[in-house]
Amino acid sequence: MALVARNQEATEELAKSIRESGGKALPIVCDVTDRQAVLAAVRLCEREMGPVDRLVAAAGIGDPTPAEKFDAGAVEQVMRTNYLGMVYCIEAVLPGMIQAHRGQIVGLASLAGFHGLPGSGAYCASKAAQIAMLESLRIELRPKGVIVTIISPGFVRTPMTAKNLNPMPFLMDVDKAARIIHRAMRSGARHKTFPGRCRCLSGSGASCRKHCTMGRSDSPGSVWTRRKVNRV
Repeated sequence: MALVARNQEATEELAKSIRESGGKALPIVCDVTDRQAVLAAVRLCEREMGPVDRLVAAAGIGDPTPAEKFDAGAVEQVMRTNYLGMVYCIEAVLPGMIQAHRGQIVGLASLAGFHGLPGSGAYCASKAAQIAMLESLRIELRPKGVIVTIISPGFVRTPMTAKNLNPMPFLMDVDKAARIIHRAMRSGARHKTFPGRCRCLSGSGASCRKHCTMGRSDSPGSVWTRRKVNRV
């Protein structure tokens, strides 16, 4: 497993934990907003560990972008990290997957990608862009043997959500979320949304609207919409 992130200390600590458990891990320090750095990181991974079988594009930030202090630079930074960071990673690994006629691309999106949230326009837009891109790629890549899996969670207890002062309905522990994501990846799910208790994406949004109404937020949120999503 190759671990690609900006935080060198955290990446090396995780790699050490994987090795101590009997696995193989290669920590690579890289900023996913730098296209050339991403390409170099993937080439290093391929030299050290062989072709990439599965890409998990999970880098993301949730900086607030309120209307009263609207800053295009802040929006650009969120889009570069959350959306273009994923795009750069896909660009680097996809040729090898297509050539091998196998592989899996996993994109960590959010329920926030289905509906705008006050103060989080950039975050919601970045997640909507991720979902649209991955859905489009899935159609083209299916006959080429490459699986595309979208993961859209609600609130998960992480350092990012710890900064959120607004209500976070159905807040889930990170270990439980990780197990759900792992099962979805292993099964080759098309689009996994969770938590299951929140039926906001299946057409019964009125029942949970009282829980999901939010003010300004800088993290992914539970939202309501009548758009249908394939579940596993």
